[in-house]
Amino acid sequence: MASSLHQWVSNPLFPDKEAVQDSHESYMEDANKNNDQILITDYTSNLGIEFGSEQELDAAKQLTNIFWADTQMIVDYELFGNVVSFNMIYKTNKEYRLLAMFVGFNHHREVVIFRAAFLYNETIQSFEWLFETFFEAVSRKKPNTIFTDQDLAMAKAISLVMPNTYHRLCT
Repeated sequence: MASSLHQWVSNPLFPDKEAVQDSHESYMEDANKNNDQILITDYTSNLGIEFGSEQELDAAKQLTNIFWADTQMIVDYELFGNVVSFNMIYKTNKEYRLLAMFVGFNHHREVVIFRAAFLYNETIQSFEWLFETFFEAVSRKKPNTIFTDQDLAMAKAISLVMPNTYHRLCT
């Protein structure tokens, strides 16, 4: 892939870690005192982020890979991203793109989505781009454990990008 193109809506996609923690702590302190709807609105607006994405272009300047996150995804990963399941949904959309999702569980055992992407193909290079973009978005915080399927290109990219992360296979 020849180049990368950033597209931001509102402010940059990647807040600093302190901004996320400060906003979360402030929210938790006020949670029992005020209306939850107002607090949630204030909580997300304090981060100053609505949505962000990164796209990768090939040598012909054609869009190949698309990565995105919203505010809730950023907060969820900061709080619950120690164990990640990386799932692929295979070519079920009209463009036959691969839908890649980084998911986990929150403290209520609910599934949360940390990030999502459409990939053009399943090469080592595509997975490396995706994992590097993911870690750039989360202040380089890597999970302790990642669960994936048995894709060889994905496994190789994980070993290159996350050498200290435990890689486990879903069956």
